[in-house]
Amino acid sequence: MFDLAKTRWGGLLRQRRMTGDALADGRINRRAAAQFTQVLDQFSSVLTGQADFALERTHPCSARLRFSHVQSHELLLYYELKNMLFGRCYDLFAELHQPAQDPADYTVCLQFSGGLRQRQASFALESGTLPDPGLLDRLNHPLILARVHRLDLVELKLTYSAHTGQRLFSAALLRGSCTWCLMPPLFQRIPLHKQDCIDLLELMLLLAGASPRTPGGAPPLHPARG
Repeated sequence: MFDLAKTRWGGLLRQRRMTGDALADGRINRRAAAQFTQVLDQFSSVLTGQADFALERTHPCSARLRFSHVQSHELLLYYELKNMLFGRCYDLFAELHQPAQDPADYTVCLQFSGGLRQRQASFALESGTLPDPGLLDRLNHPLILARVHRLDLVELKLTYSAHTGQRLFSAALLRGSCTWCLMPPLFQRIPLHKQDCIDLLELMLLLAGASPRTPGGAPPLHPARG
């Protein structure tokens, strides 16, 4: 299978990726920042009246969402810029950091199988050694996978670094992302709806609950709905 990431152009694209806090001022980036404002507006509408959540914009294309009822948890939302030959992609990412004391590095990835209409998703170990043999079973809980399918995620990873003592949950979304094309002139954002925001927040909290900071099991997953 042809892999763009292994070509010269793929290497160039990777080198020119920049997260939201590094976006330079300019007409196109300002339009992306305006689109990111609409993304945050959707999250704000969901969180209205919720005292446990605090949404703070940190840069034109990045923001921090704090969960006051979950110790040491905050969700980062940002656009990652990819410069293309005749355009730019501003991909929406969500990240959640979680303190941990696992003995060694590891990475768990969401893998997809089947056709586009009957795509199946499950978590699998990509590298390293899991500290808890039951972690994959908890990550593959139906409540988690239901939200994965509803969001139609591009990528979802759990990466642990023993050096930093942090687990990182990273999700790449199509919804909320936007694209600028030079020919034909076009700037378009994929709609992000209120239900998408709810699903993303619930997904991240469920993932954190499936990966407790101390060994010995995780609390049961029981959000209000499936």
